[in-house]
Amino acid sequence: MSRLVKANGAISAILVGGDVAFAGKEAEYQTASEWLRNLCILAGCPEEAVWLVPGNHDLDWEVIDGSATLRMYREDLGIRAIGEIDAQLERL
Repeated sequence: MSRLVKANGAISAILVGGDVAFAGKEAEYQTASEWLRNLCILAGCPEEAVWLVPGNHDLDWEVIDGSATLRMYREDLGIRAIGEIDAQLERL
């Protein structure tokens, strides 16, 4: 157990604020999963208490660019005002 945990107790949750990957590829997520698993062990945090907010590097843009439907959705959402996005996502 790490000195941090010994001194302060286990960490109850971990929040990762995006960009877990560089290009949204499976191998990058495998590396990130292993790193987060080790972090949980060191921090005394249960793995189910890790929360991720995806960032722009967490998408495989080749998949999006290769799909006319996904490109259309991205373009549509990109021109909307912030207050309209949630409603449009519900419609889509």
